[in-house]
Amino acid sequence: MGILSGISRFFFQKRTNDFDANEAFRRNQARYNALYALDPDVLVRHLSAFERGDICGLERVLDEFELREDKMKIGAFKMAAAVSSKPWEVRIRKGEEENPRAKVHQRALTRFWNRVEATDAFCRNRKGGIRLLVKQMMSAQSRVYSVHDICWKVNGDGTLSATFTHVPAWCFENRTGRLRYIRNDGQTQGEEMRDGEWLVTVGEGVGIPSAILAMAKRLSWNDWLLFSEKCGMPVIIGKTAAQRGTPAWDQLARAIRAVAPKTGLVADTGSDLSAVPMGSASGTGTYRELVDTVDRAISALYRGGDLATVSSGPDAAGVNAQDGESELMDGDGCAMISETLRDQVEKFVIRFECGDFEPLAEIVINPPAETEDIDREIKIDSHLAGLGVKLSKSDALQRYGRTESADENDALQNPQPAAPGGFGGLPNERPPAARLQTALPSFKTAPSKPDAQGEGQEPGALLEPFLSALKNDCKPLADEVEELLKDPTPEKARALLDKIPDLVPEDPALAPLLAEEMAKAYGEAWEESRAADGEDNLPNEVQRGKTVPGTNSGSFAPSRTHGTPREHRDKGFQDRYGNGNPETLAANPEMNIERGKAVISHIMRKKAGFEPHAMYRKDVGWIGVDFGTPGSGKNFDGGHGVSHVVAKHPGAIDGVVDILQTGTAYKHDESRRKVYIIKGRTAVVLSKDRENRLLITDFENLSDTQLRDYTSKGKYHVKGENE
Repeated sequence: MGILSGISRFFFQKRTNDFDANEAFRRNQARYNALYALDPDVLVRHLSAFERGDICGLERVLDEFELREDKMKIGAFKMAAAVSSKPWEVRIRKGEEENPRAKVHQRALTRFWNRVEATDAFCRNRKGGIRLLVKQMMSAQSRVYSVHDICWKVNGDGTLSATFTHVPAWCFENRTGRLRYIRNDGQTQGEEMRDGEWLVTVGEGVGIPSAILAMAKRLSWNDWLLFSEKCGMPVIIGKTAAQRGTPAWDQLARAIRAVAPKTGLVADTGSDLSAVPMGSASGTGTYRELVDTVDRAISALYRGGDLATVSSGPDAAGVNAQDGESELMDGDGCAMISETLRDQVEKFVIRFECGDFEPLAEIVINPPAETEDIDREIKIDSHLAGLGVKLSKSDALQRYGRTESADENDALQNPQPAAPGGFGGLPNERPPAARLQTALPSFKTAPSKPDAQGEGQEPGALLEPFLSALKNDCKPLADEVEELLKDPTPEKARALLDKIPDLVPEDPALAPLLAEEMAKAYGEAWEESRAADGEDNLPNEVQRGKTVPGTNSGSFAPSRTHGTPREHRDKGFQDRYGNGNPETLAANPEMNIERGKAVISHIMRKKAGFEPHAMYRKDVGWIGVDFGTPGSGKNFDGGHGVSHVVAKHPGAIDGVVDILQTGTAYKHDESRRKVYIIKGRTAVVLSKDRENRLLITDFENLSDTQLRDYTSKGKYHVKGENE
């Protein structure tokens, strides 16, 4: 409770932004143009104040320069876009790949970052997700600091989301070495910023030297404009023999003044006039060279080298030399963003949703990779794989900047080339022949699979597409398979598998393929027969999980899920949902979670059913799943079971299973008829049926009062009646 109360104090108090719309309006009224009276002396004072921690003045200057100075604006944009456009993923930390909690953390963080929202304090019409957030954070590379006000939100399913509002850095001070929020203009001492309420990104601050260069460029531009105004027009000289002050002199002077009021000259014919060169030899070239030099320097600061938009003409050779430096800077930016989000955001998400202090997964903004390096990596990997070296899948995905899909329907499919025997996508590993040996005799005692008309359908019918293709390629083998199907025994199955390499020597993958297809066919028929009308129609031997007569002593028929604890602990226990050994499930959380998901998915797909052995915990025992009833009305009153949970909280199944695995069990009262599995502020409610079996009945988001009440009776531990 100590940990939970500390977390809830933070998350449930910070529901609104410190920098809201009213604050933005007030500060907008007091805004001014920091470049209006900027000169070298003022800039030096801002730089000195910045070093003392008074960052407001210089941050305003940088803000204005990035808005108005062309090379700083495009440089800052490209620097941010180069990182924000990169793909991102949540990766399990190295060394934690086998930790089942790591995958839970990975799912929680992926869900959080997919839901994140970002906006701007002074432009709230600008909204986006993680891409906008990364772009705003990257402004720290130019301005040293980038700050976001975090507003947390607890969703209906008990998960966490957040809105990040970008606040200008000139609203803060750094006199103590740690940013503090200046709530009112004129304050010299800011307010402390609590961890988790603000996101502070600290970058390289290339905008500071760029501002010094921009100041020099600004002065040069002003001088160049004055020079152009005075010397851009040609000097017109009028010569006359008339004396100064005579009507003829005055008439010529008026004519020249009308044509060139600032660059005209009247002289008598005896005057000696010489031209003073005012062109490139004495000024214009100097201004241009200075401005170009500043532009190149600013571009190099932001992108690591000269920009193609700056270089042109015959002197532009070697512009692409910036590529390596730009990629180095982009890679550093990716690492900076990833580390900042991990240290200042993700640990709070994991503490709230998972109850763990240290995240076992983290967001990674993928750095760019050079094309030549990728080609080289592919060649090396292909060569090593050809030599039989087992390469790490996670390492390969990381090196190539790719993410593996968690959804099979969303995954790309790689069409396999046809094998010599005419079959595509053949397995490259031979499954144990025992799998086929077990499936065939076990099925002999079970009813056949019903077809659409309700007639019995032999499992051989499931192999018809495969056999049809097999006949076209190797009729002798197809005949052997059909002969086996007439009387499938382990001995005949083993003999056929051993004979296949001689029948089809050019296709070594065919033997494992045949074993796989037949085991699958018989397995499907077996499962369908179990699910048709329950299991009461199966032979008694099969119902009790005994060895089927006529099989090897080590071959077991698939055991039904219902049974005693001793039967569940039998070596070789399997059911439609995988391994049902409670000791194995207790020792393998990931396997337990997958089993729970499989049970719930199966029951929801059938819209009926009951499975008392969905998940197992040592402190609780077996946890069952009943379809139940969704309930009625807006609040689904009167509902219970998994259908009720799904109706009230669509999409909450993953969260339910995760809580059942990782949450803490509390008893409702001393009768022990109800159990709460609580994680964070969400609870899965378990209730006992007439036979003392715990079943999922509800899923709740808890208020502070409910949380105290649900945990007040102490932790639950099975006394033996639920084992």
